[in-house]
Amino acid sequence: MNEYLDLKKLHSFVTIAETGSFARAAELLSYSPATITVQIQQLERELGTCLFDRIGKKIFLTNDGRRLYHYGQQLLRLSEETTDALRVDGSLPGGRLRIGTINSLCGGLLPPLLQSFHRHYPGVSISVTSDTPANLYEHLSYNDLDFVLVLDEPVCRPDFASVLRLPMRVEFCAAPTHPLNTGSAVSLDALLEHPCILTEKDASYRRTLERALAERRRYIAPILESDDTGLLIQLLTQGMGYSVLPRFLIQDALNSGALVTLPVPDLELEIQLQMFYHTGKYVDREMQLFLSVASRHLSQLVQSGT
Repeated sequence: MNEYLDLKKLHSFVTIAETGSFARAAELLSYSPATITVQIQQLERELGTCLFDRIGKKIFLTNDGRRLYHYGQQLLRLSEETTDALRVDGSLPGGRLRIGTINSLCGGLLPPLLQSFHRHYPGVSISVTSDTPANLYEHLSYNDLDFVLVLDEPVCRPDFASVLRLPMRVEFCAAPTHPLNTGSAVSLDALLEHPCILTEKDASYRRTLERALAERRRYIAPILESDDTGLLIQLLTQGMGYSVLPRFLIQDALNSGALVTLPVPDLELEIQLQMFYHTGKYVDREMQLFLSVASRHLSQLVQSGT
């Protein structure tokens, strides 16, 4: 006995049962009478039972035939519902998206992006994973995530499709009362004489800073490290040293006057906001919609100077 039912044969069987005629069913399904007869013979052989009694010129369902008709209707209805659920025309987006990002984006650029996407497509649920870029790339490789959104130096991998690359400014910043806030350019030597607070070493803009300093044979030793950029900003506003952070994270503090930027011409830093998906991933409708909203929303933020 075949373990799986052929839906085409089952459809033929149900149509015959409903019309009471092989010939009429063949006409409705655009089959030849011989084809539909062979289908039923194969179905009976696969199920190991007889589905029709043939009395004279009439056909009648056997007991097994009635049982199959009962379940066959349900199976065909479920098949139709499944097909309809996967059709995109006229249906609302649904399903789930899995987004991976870094901690600093969770408190900055991501919330308004997610709010915008949810406002347009409330039927799509979203899960957000926060981790280091290296771990996020590993999750993407194992199909644990649909998209990764990070701040990092340019990432070029053959298994990642890059769908967004936007330059982001990285600023030296401090409280207005900081002694380096003189209104003039700050030399690199003068900068390194003062205490600083930084993100932890796995933060991409921390790596960018340290690599740029290493090229100039310089080294920086922070008095405090934290992966909580909100904490760093709060400490900065209270006068605890200076830091190096993406501009979008400190924009509100700059606007309110709680922080100022320190111009260091010898060390101008930039990082890229990047979004990827795995090249082996099928980009379904929900992913396409998120990509469209993210590209438009994030590009506008960058163009506005955030």
